[in-house]
Amino acid sequence: MTKICNPYLLFNIYFVLNTFLVKMPSFVTFYDASKANSNLKKLGWGIIIVWFIIFLILMESMTGLSILIITTFILFIYRLFKLQNSSIKYSLLTLMAGLVVISCFFFIKLKNDIVNKTEVVDFNKLEHFTSLGNKYQHGINTALSENGHLIWIYFCDKELKEVWQQRSTFDYEGKDGKGNPLKFTLVRFLTSKALRKDAKGLNSLTDEEIKSIEKGIPNVNYQGISSLKARIYETLWEIDLYNRTGDANGHSLTQRLEYWKTALHIIKSNLIFGVGTGDVQDSFDKQYEIDNSSLQKEWRLHSHNQYLSITVAFGLVGLVWFLFTLIFPVIKNKANLDYLCMAFFIIATTSFLTEDTLETQDGVTFYGFLNSFLLFVRTKTKDYLPSTSL
Repeated sequence: MTKICNPYLLFNIYFVLNTFLVKMPSFVTFYDASKANSNLKKLGWGIIIVWFIIFLILMESMTGLSILIITTFILFIYRLFKLQNSSIKYSLLTLMAGLVVISCFFFIKLKNDIVNKTEVVDFNKLEHFTSLGNKYQHGINTALSENGHLIWIYFCDKELKEVWQQRSTFDYEGKDGKGNPLKFTLVRFLTSKALRKDAKGLNSLTDEEIKSIEKGIPNVNYQGISSLKARIYETLWEIDLYNRTGDANGHSLTQRLEYWKTALHIIKSNLIFGVGTGDVQDSFDKQYEIDNSSLQKEWRLHSHNQYLSITVAFGLVGLVWFLFTLIFPVIKNKANLDYLCMAFFIIATTSFLTEDTLETQDGVTFYGFLNSFLLFVRTKTKDYLPSTSL
């Protein structure tokens, strides 16, 4: 029997709640708000919508927010093309294009702030001993940086461990509040302040900064910004780390890149009919060894992509049938499709890109129920999208 504290089970429950019970209600609420017959009711529904969005931000769910944005964008574009007023239509399309361009520049700037600010160091002039006489370790073969400062120079593990045990109850060799190696979080935090990774550097941190490290905050600049912006910074840093070292351990996005790469290798060897449902885990375990994956055993999971999971198990034949089962009911019932059906379909099919939702009982239950209810059971209205004054 599966224990309720099983972390994989809890993650699956979290994902389903995040996918179907946060984003989908956001669009249901918007639909209800558009039908409200008074400004007070519209205000009430608007407050609920804002709360759903704030909840996603508080969860620091980049996947959830991305799916919400993509779904909103597609529905909005669809509605624009239905407008009869050409001037309003093209004005709003221009505005949307401008927002996309601004967003791209924003992410490029963040990426440049993280990747392209690395200091130039003359390794021949590095000091070799701390003020207490202990030997420094200098990682001169890696260019990983934090706020432009190299991480693995002026590092003294012995002093960090001794001082940390005096200032915190967290295990120096253990995990921080986010489940990442605490030692690495500490080293990154000290580097972000341009401090040496020794007793003197650690003793210069305030108690508040020690608590930040315990929480899993790896950069001094992440303390004073929104959790969402910090999550974006961290994601971009993880990508840079992966590109430089190939290390994806403990990082959700780059681990997925490893999962997808491994899944594609399995598919290449079993293209037509796949490996079968009973051999999926064995195939992944074997492929990780063949690829000499940098992932530790605890992180060696399945593909985290429903389309790849289906193809691994059943090959191209299974993928074609799976896509048919997704699309055919929508085409068959297109006369009854409305805003809620469209929102659910986009959310589900987009979420399949980053999660193997249908590999879990809770995912199958929620998807099967909502898909059947919205397509075949619910009383249909004539509104394809919420009404608008435009």
